[in-house]
Amino acid sequence: MNCGTPIFPTMTPNIVNPLWFSVDEPRNEDNELIQIESTHQAWIQEEDEEEDEEEEVNASDDSETHDEEEDDVEMDVTNAYDRDSPVSVSTR
Repeated sequence: MNCGTPIFPTMTPNIVNPLWFSVDEPRNEDNELIQIESTHQAWIQEEDEEEDEEEEVNASDDSETHDEEEDDVEMDVTNAYDRDSPVSVSTR
């Protein structure tokens, strides 16, 4: 038997038990933040482009279907309602 090796295990506990305490793996938070910000900026830009496309579609739809004759008819109808009102309302 070798006299230099102990027969019994040591009774002193480890300073840090790995089951109780585990250190997170080191990571570069700056790179993660840059990636998240670039993803967010790309999403914002995509939303702006979609909004612009919708505005262009709505603008082209309005200009194609909007006639001056319809404006005249609408004005006549609103004026007819104003004249046919039995109650006169004055702001003076």
